Amino acid sequence: VQVRVNQEDKLEVKRAYMGIAVKFADRHQSIPVVQDTAGLEYDLTTLVRKVVRERSTKVGLISGHEEPSVDGELSRAHNALSELYEVVELNLGAEPIPAGIDAVLAIGPKTELSMQEKERLDAYISSGHAAGFFLSPIAPNLSTLEHADTAGDLRPMLASYGLKVGDGLVLDVDCATIQVAQQQGYMRVNQPMRYPFMPLPKSLGDHDLVRGLGGVPFPFMAPVSLSQDDPTRAQGEILVSSSPKAWTQPAPFNLDPTQHWSGPTDMADLRAYGLVGAIKGALKPFYAANANAALPTATAAAEARVFVAGGDAFVRDPFFGKANEALLLNLTDWLLRDDALLAVRSRGLAAAPLRELSDGVRSALKLANVVGLPLCFIGFGLLRWRRREARRRQPFFI
Repeated sequence: VQVRVNQEDKLEVKRAYMGIAVKFADRHQSIPVVQDTAGLEYDLTTLVRKVVRERSTKVGLISGHEEPSVDGELSRAHNALSELYEVVELNLGAEPIPAGIDAVLAIGPKTELSMQEKERLDAYISSGHAAGFFLSPIAPNLSTLEHADTAGDLRPMLASYGLKVGDGLVLDVDCATIQVAQQQGYMRVNQPMRYPFMPLPKSLGDHDLVRGLGGVPFPFMAPVSLSQDDPTRAQGEILVSSSPKAWTQPAPFNLDPTQHWSGPTDMADLRAYGLVGAIKGALKPFYAANANAALPTATAAAEARVFVAGGDAFVRDPFFGKANEALLLNLTDWLLRDDALLAVRSRGLAAAPLRELSDGVRSALKLANVVGLPLCFIGFGLLRWRRREARRRQPFFI
């Protein structure tokens, strides 16, 4: 690249080589240009992991049920996954899940899976494999704010594993803003409005998967809770929760951002709701066709891993930022039992919100800024005037 160099009182343009190559055996990966060192540790660790792998890791995306397209609203998420894994589409109605698939993701299916597809998915998970589910009760149109109901046929199976997706949508006082066009005279002006259907947790928690991440909006999420029948065989945990000032709204949903927002009738009903949950261990088959399958021992190599998110909008392009990308990749790494990059990936992505102040402290600080600073200048002027007058009264000898 061409860089400007200021040296010995001369400004010159010189050629510099700012790329990095990582080689291992006959394989190599490279970073063409290092423009920012903030994420260099993560980029280098990613390249090292790529070149030392004996085979590429395969992640399957379930298709055939009107999921968002990998060329459309999932393009950014698909590109992020493709950087690290080999992503293939799976049609469970055509054939069982191939043996080489390391993890399966179901992102926003709108129509129901057939019984054969659900049995194949159940057999895959209960045999000690990993799967992630992004399930929202609605499929919203972000331009018109209209929505259609989505299929909920996977919820009974997931509840049997220990992760229950509740009814309704989570609304939160701590929420993100959206731009809303409003008519002002002859002009339409975009104005930011707080939108409780988009919870914005200040911190995602202390779990390795989400530690250090913040500023991730979770639009149109159903509540997720644990429903473990046998905690001795599987361990469940809520990874992401709303703030304690959240409530749920049952169907039918009014997504209009200009509406008058009314919380629960009893403010005591405000509480934190789970948004993303995970469970690992020996999971029993749900469908009778798989009931005779041998249940694997819950070892590190054979334990099943499942996570469930109460929505899929946060991995779609309109909301997909760097923190969303880190969360998606962390969840996928967890499914693949590859925890090497969890801590490195989230460095520098933590949100640093200002500490909230009470009304009294804010008023005191405002008064100090408005009145205190002029008083300081007045006091300094009076001090200078008194010292000058004192020197003037001193006798002067020639």
